[in-house]
Amino acid sequence: MLVQEKQLSFDHLKEVALPNDIIKTTLWLRFNMNESPVSSGEVYDWLRGKIIQQCKLAYPDIDFDLLDNLKKLYSVEINKFNKGEGQLLSGDEYNKELFKIIRECKSDLHETALAYTRYCGTERGKLVVIVLDNCDKRTLSEQLLMFQAAQWLQNEFRSLIILPLREETYDNYRDCPPLDTALKDMVFRIEPPLFNYVLHSRVQLVLKEMTKTSASNTLSYSLPNGFNVEYSKDERSYYLTSIANSIFVHDAQIRRMIVGLSGRNIRRALEIFLEFCTSGHITEGEFLKIRQSEGRYALPLHIVTRVLLRLNRRFYDSDNSYLKNIFSTEKDDERANHFTRFAILKWFYNNFGVSGPTGLKGYFPLFALKNGLVKFGFSPKVITREVDYLLQGQCLVSEDFRETGITDEDLLRLSSAGFVHLDMLSNISYLAALAEDTLFPTEQIARRVSERMGSVQNQYNKEMVSANAKELVDFLVNQRETIASFSGEFISGDEYHGLTDIQPAIDAVKSFAEKIRDPEWAEFEARYQSGDILEGTVRNCDHRYGVFVNFTGKITGLIHKSKLPAGFNRMNEYSKGKVLWVRIENDFNAVEQKISLSLVDQ
Repeated sequence: MLVQEKQLSFDHLKEVALPNDIIKTTLWLRFNMNESPVSSGEVYDWLRGKIIQQCKLAYPDIDFDLLDNLKKLYSVEINKFNKGEGQLLSGDEYNKELFKIIRECKSDLHETALAYTRYCGTERGKLVVIVLDNCDKRTLSEQLLMFQAAQWLQNEFRSLIILPLREETYDNYRDCPPLDTALKDMVFRIEPPLFNYVLHSRVQLVLKEMTKTSASNTLSYSLPNGFNVEYSKDERSYYLTSIANSIFVHDAQIRRMIVGLSGRNIRRALEIFLEFCTSGHITEGEFLKIRQSEGRYALPLHIVTRVLLRLNRRFYDSDNSYLKNIFSTEKDDERANHFTRFAILKWFYNNFGVSGPTGLKGYFPLFALKNGLVKFGFSPKVITREVDYLLQGQCLVSEDFRETGITDEDLLRLSSAGFVHLDMLSNISYLAALAEDTLFPTEQIARRVSERMGSVQNQYNKEMVSANAKELVDFLVNQRETIASFSGEFISGDEYHGLTDIQPAIDAVKSFAEKIRDPEWAEFEARYQSGDILEGTVRNCDHRYGVFVNFTGKITGLIHKSKLPAGFNRMNEYSKGKVLWVRIENDFNAVEQKISLSLVDQ
């Protein structure tokens, strides 16, 4: 029996990885366990029926309803009859008894399933391989039932069973019944591939298909992580290449965010990428830059973040975003506390490396969370509601992987998406977006936020982003102090302040405001725009990045090494102080204080 960590690409294993001589001597039966019943009284008959169905599909040229084939199928039972009582009969009497034998065999589902595996597999010299696909998508109790069913299949049908289980299920219960009976030598672990490799491969595959239908010449360039991309001179390939480039250019922030939100589920990560590709927040101006650069343009970080936050919506909506509002509340709450979701995530974050009551690190029952929070004034009823929301938002994970119907005894843990949400506390775009979705207790605050977003242009203007983020953070700071004062008799020590600490958000708002007020960058941004040509002097030459060009004071841009001739690091050509004429390639960001440049021949 093979127990896996993640779902294996069985098609690849069967069609590509295994040699032909093994394929010829194996009969593969693949069951989609998403469709199976989850009670021990039903699953075994369901499996018997699937064996019969899959065997028939494996041999479509055989009509199993023909009498000659029925005799072959039930040959063991018929031969046993022929050796004994059958020798005493002939003619119609023999045929009547033969009819009874075949009818009894067909009415016995288990014997029929055995007959099919014998006839289609063993008698043809083939090992029957049964793949219980998608078991890893079931709940904990269902996966354990599937494991028992797999053992039964192996014993009854003398077959090789491939059973994918989630890593948490195997790692947490491998020493407990029934997993303790698994043969450890027959257990192997398949790690999911890195998202950047999968994305690059998928994009390159699509670009190759585009090239086949295009008579244009092929272009190529290297991504910041060293991947080489080849694509045709087709505007569709320009767009796709630029979107992928945007992910890799902002690798540290965006790729980590996508991988974290997907929870190492590569399929979900690719779904997020596809949502990204179809977002309406990539404007006409960005399309023009993509076209002019022939796909080499990378979207600015603030646009990439905006897309992930809003997808195809103008206004941020926590319920329809991969990034949830962790400071939300509901109007019907008797004493609204905007810190409930945040405190839940922080509580599990603080206990992530601690062993819970069952010995599993990071896993604690819901009642333990409630006990840890109610003493600070958080409502048990609201905690339960918000835990359900965070589970459905992938920010928490339950031990049995259920997202609804959680009870006080169920074990929960912080997920990778939960870590991402806590990291987003220092992201100014995220904070500004939350201001649009937060239920403020006074109309004045909500009105100020709304008025700043009067037009699409103003909504994403950095001054408006700064103001709305500050509005949210100032409100949260005031509410935190009010609740602490009101509930002072229940609060001891620094635990409450730790659970509601939003200092990263306070620092992010302050830092952002200081940067957009930098007079030198503000003046430079007002004077120049993308495409402008100006004179600068070499400040530094670094073979890892390119040539840094200074214009005045703090204003320095980068000519990336990919836009320089070979051997650019020769100091005599780009020595410090040398005058160069350069073009501003992308919109420079006065907040990030970055400018992308290219050389201009003089």
